[in-house]
Amino acid sequence: MFGCTDNYNRVSTYFKLTPDGQLSRAEEKNYGDKSNITYIYPLNSNYLFVEYGNQGKIFLWNGTLVQSGIESGLIKSNIQNDKFLISKKNNNTKIEWTIYNIPTEFNQNINPIFGPKQLELKGNLTSYPDSNSLFATTEGGFGYVYIVNNSPIIDSPSINITKYSVYVTFWEPKRTDFGPHFLLDQYDAKGLWIKLCGAQIDGLGYYCSIYQNTTESGIEKVSGFTISFLQSGAVLKYDTIYESGQSDRVLWEYPLPYGGKITETYTYTSSYQFTLSDQFGKQRDSWNISSILKNFQSWPPSWIILPNNIFLTATIGDNNITIYSKNLPYFLKNDTGYENPLIEITYPPRNTIIPLGLGEINITYSNEISLSNNNNNNISIYRNDTIPIIRQSISGINCRVGSDKKTIIVKLLESTFNQPDQVYFIVVDNNFVKDANYNEAIKGIRRNIWQFKTTTLTGLLRLNTNGTSNFTESRNSSGFFETLEDQLALTIPVERDRIEIINHKTDKSGSAGYEILQLKISSINDKLERNPMEIANNLDTMVKNKWLSPISNYSHTGFLDEDYGFQVKPNIWEEYKLSLIAIAVIAIILMALYFIGRKKNSEGKNFIFVSITLILVDVVVDIIFVVNNGKDVRDLYLPSGLAAYIVITEITINDEYVLWLQKHAKPAALFTLLSAADIDVLNLFYSKYANFELFNAPISKRVEYLIFWGSGINIFIEDIPQFIIQVRFS
Repeated sequence: MFGCTDNYNRVSTYFKLTPDGQLSRAEEKNYGDKSNITYIYPLNSNYLFVEYGNQGKIFLWNGTLVQSGIESGLIKSNIQNDKFLISKKNNNTKIEWTIYNIPTEFNQNINPIFGPKQLELKGNLTSYPDSNSLFATTEGGFGYVYIVNNSPIIDSPSINITKYSVYVTFWEPKRTDFGPHFLLDQYDAKGLWIKLCGAQIDGLGYYCSIYQNTTESGIEKVSGFTISFLQSGAVLKYDTIYESGQSDRVLWEYPLPYGGKITETYTYTSSYQFTLSDQFGKQRDSWNISSILKNFQSWPPSWIILPNNIFLTATIGDNNITIYSKNLPYFLKNDTGYENPLIEITYPPRNTIIPLGLGEINITYSNEISLSNNNNNNISIYRNDTIPIIRQSISGINCRVGSDKKTIIVKLLESTFNQPDQVYFIVVDNNFVKDANYNEAIKGIRRNIWQFKTTTLTGLLRLNTNGTSNFTESRNSSGFFETLEDQLALTIPVERDRIEIINHKTDKSGSAGYEILQLKISSINDKLERNPMEIANNLDTMVKNKWLSPISNYSHTGFLDEDYGFQVKPNIWEEYKLSLIAIAVIAIILMALYFIGRKKNSEGKNFIFVSITLILVDVVVDIIFVVNNGKDVRDLYLPSGLAAYIVITEITINDEYVLWLQKHAKPAALFTLLSAADIDVLNLFYSKYANFELFNAPISKRVEYLIFWGSGINIFIEDIPQFIIQVRFS
């Protein structure tokens, strides 16, 4: 919403710009005397705070008055905890503050939660209008930064230098008062003022942009700098963001949704300049808006930054309203798509296809993390409908931090992702996790950023003996499928374009072959229609009871096997994609090792690493067997000593092997240890892989003979009994 003024700087009318680009005149009658309106502040997507001098009123965005009689002042909302804070100067050393709730439903009263209360400052507030600033914290609270001045250190008609001190204090959601006051810095200057404070969008903590007036050699100078600090009061760094040798005036600064800020200045050449930069004043990009809006009659123009990072300004001309917009640059560095540079990767990744019933998600950060103790901060999973439907909400007590100390692992209910072919998104609240080193709240993930889609539902139908024969004899399989699809659409019933037979194969496992058909059921954006899972359940019931359902009334649906029904099958690729990719990568590495070894020594046992990989898998299986089945048959606790016997006896009779062993003691010890689980590991000793000396031990023929027969005996004394025990005690 924006207002237009007449030639006497009085508000003449209000307009509302909707997300679809529609411009409409607001309901003016609800706002009373528009000329008395001094400020409009959006509390959230439902409510507006309209200031009339020293008093304020709360309106819905449609102009409906909700509440009046609220004292105005410096105002800031924190939509994470549905609160807003109003502060006003009581005297030079105190401010009065009140925190109100923001209703989650329409037409509820706005009630004070805390206050009005007094906040004692560390000195006298300066006379500058921008001597204090409110900002929302990542934890759901508020920060208050203010500047106090001490006695002038140089006081003369020509020079007036004062020592200024900058303090910050925080209100946390679990507190009833503001906490301790932390000194951020002190400055000697003619004047000092705050233009912008807020949470760091590209890291931890908070920052403030502060400007000062100084005089050098009789020339007025304006300089700006950024202070970065934590909620503990620790100052991280200072950055110079602005320097001017002329009397340029910084009018306003505004944070950008995707990092950085926009600074509006009025230059000594009487023009309005907008500067884009990161929050530290680097990567500057300027454009002179005066040349673009030279025909506008009202100056300076009002402007705003939309959530999609678009600069928007509107002003009234002679007979029209002109709107100008500009896409702003993206300053957020090291971002992997989550608008949070501290997040390295998630599972599942953004914009991917996930299997139904996914049981776990995780987030990996670049810093070590710890879980927040605030149970009001959750991870929430939504199905992206017209009105998003929450599927599960998880607090920190139901999560754990992985062994790397950087990954949060969240277990899910099988019912969370239960609708096929649907878009879901995950919201992570601010302060769900903290930085483990600084105990500082970490920014979360807003809605519609971490989103993905569930796989399309597919299932299997089976033709009975008559149906299989009819299909086999048919020369037009596509015609057979089309007829079957038509009849299924009639009997279920369902829209024809929502079902499709996408594959078929012959099942030869029984005495008679049956034709298996894979049926895909698509979703539709209509709440009145059944979802794919409901259709699948109905189809299964109808096929299994086809003599009681319309299935048996039609030629082709009558061929469906009632003993088989409709069996929903997962998308194998999506469910096991990561495992299959890992296997493929391992296979490529093994093949590369084979060709490298073959190139250097074509006579060597170059497939040895393939064998070793299989042996390592066997070792893991053996360990699992011992853990799960070791106590089932205690008499089989027999240690393998053959490998040790071979190595020890070879040392006593083979001097060349002893010399080789002295050069390669550590890898030889590792090979010997692994050979206790599988004697085939000893084949590495004399594999002659790539002509490396490590794999060319001078083993005697006797040892080769023992390894060969030991491998054969191992099948009968280990592998076969292990298989029998697992079957017997499963």
